[in-house]
Formats: sequence, C-alpha cells, structure tokens
Amino acid sequence: MPESDPPAARLHPRVLLVAGLLLVPLFLPRIHPPEGRVWEAGWDALHFPGFMLITWTIALFLQPWARSPHTPIIAAALLALMTGGVSELIHDAIGRSSSWSDFAVDTVGVGFGVAGWYLLRGGGTIGRLLFGGLVIVALALLILPAIMSTRQVQELRKRFPDLGCFQDRASRFVWTAQGNATASFDWEKGTLHVRVGPGLYSGVSCWPAESDWTGHSELRVGIENPGEPFALGIRIDDLRSASSRHGSRYNGERQVAAGTSEIRLSLDEVRQAPEGRQLDLAHIRRLVLFTGDESVGREFVINSAFLN
Repeated sequence: MPESDPPAARLHPRVLLVAGLLLVPLFLPRIHPPEGRVWEAGWDALHFPGFMLITWTIALFLQPWARSPHTPIIAAALLALMTGGVSELIHDAIGRSSSWSDFAVDTVGVGFGVAGWYLLRGGGTIGRLLFGGLVIVALALLILPAIMSTRQVQELRKRFPDLGCFQDRASRFVWTAQGNATASFDWEKGTLHVRVGPGLYSGVSCWPAESDWTGHSELRVGIENPGEPFALGIRIDDLRSASSRHGSRYNGERQVAAGTSEIRLSLDEVRQAPEGRQLDLAHIRRLVLFTGDESVGREFVINSAFLN
C-alpha cells in the first residue's frame, strides 16, 4: 500500500474551506455596497481577517516543502504583504485610487496571521483564547472610529442642503482626498484646499451626510482656481452604482476657468445618466470631484458645495 503523507504535509481541508468562504466577500464586486459609515467601516475591516486567512492559506500550501517550521509562515507573510501592496499599485496604474489605509489594515491582518500561526498551533487553550480576544479587540478598534464619527456627521445633516460645511470640523469625515491628492481644511475661511499630484482621477470624494437629494434641481460648487483653466470630472454614485462599471453612475465634466467660478450641474442630467435605469436621487452615496491626466499637478480651492 502507498504510504500516506504525514499530517504536517497535508492541507487541512476545513481550514481552506473556511478561508475561501471568508475571502469571497473581500474580492466580490461591490454591486450593492453597504449603506452607512459603520457598514462601510465593517466592509473595509474585512481586509483584516481576509489577509490573516491569506497568510495562513499560503503557509499551509508551503508547509510540505519547508525544512524549517518557521519558513512557511515567514514566506507566507512576505507574499501576503506583496499581494496587498501590488493590488494598491495596480489600482493606481488603472486609474482607480489606491487606499494605503487598506494596506495598513492588510499589514495588521498579516501580523495577526503570524501570531495566530504560533498561538493556535502551540499555545494551548490559553493561546487560543488570547488570540481570539486580540482579534475581537482589533476588529472593534477598526470599526470604532466610524461609530464615533457617525454621531458627528449626523450633526451635518442639519445644514443640508449645504454639502460643504467646511467651517465644521466634522466635514473631515465627509470630504476625503482621492488618488494622488491631499485635502486640507481652512476652518476659519470655510474652504477646502485640494492639491493634486501627477496621475489620473485624483481629487476629493464627498460622502454626503444626507443621501436624499430629491426635491432639489441643481448641484452648485464654488471653485477658486489659481492656475490655468482645466476640466473637472464629476462622478455621482447611488447605492446601485458598481465601482467598476462606468455606465452605472453619473460621469461628466465641467470646465473650470482661472480665478473664481461656479459649477452648476442639473440633477435631471444626473438622474438620466446610468445605462438602462435612472440614478436614485433618494439614495446618493458619493460625489467625486477629480482631475484628468495631470503630468505635473495642480491646486484648487472649493469654497462651497450645495444643492439648489
């Protein structure tokens, strides 16, 4: 009879099955993105257990060929980190904004994967309980900031239809830099200063505190442009917009003149934009203001953003 592989050389099918099932939501297209900042944070937090399981899975695959008990997990950690870093670089290369905060969460997941490899295999009951407690604490810390910011963002709803609210420090949770860009607030002047570096599709994203834009007819954005005129891209998503499908959302652009100007966008135009349906103005998820292919970079200031 042929000799069976030693236990250390066999992949545990249940571990791989659980890893596969838990990794599926991490890579599925976000056809129906979660609504609300807490759910968003929960979704982003999947990077933590996801990369922990990626590390374990790679280590299990490498284990049969390892000469040292430490080699599989060390190699797996390096490969998992490379996977996370390369995925963000690919996002930049194809024009999507990278998220190095996600990579930071990936790194935490890999670190916990290494710790869990030793605690779960050789730490006994105490090691397993310790590791489980650490995982719960880490997940709570990842989601807690979103829970705390949600209360502050709710206060911004009182100022709707003002989408900017740049005098309020809670606006930093609503307006965030995208791609190769930085965004800084001048709380006294009530403005948002955007610095865009070289590359594609960089600018700022607005996750509006109030998602119901029905009853309004126009989006108006006041901009101060100290440089040459340029085309400002505008993207608006509802809950059904898929991040990878151009035709599932509103995409447009407006010319920004030198000096101070105001962009006006009809919400009827926005509503009719998606292919095969109307954009749901009652559930607006995100507004993005971005530049095109910048070879050097540019700066502009958003003085106001509101619905009319």
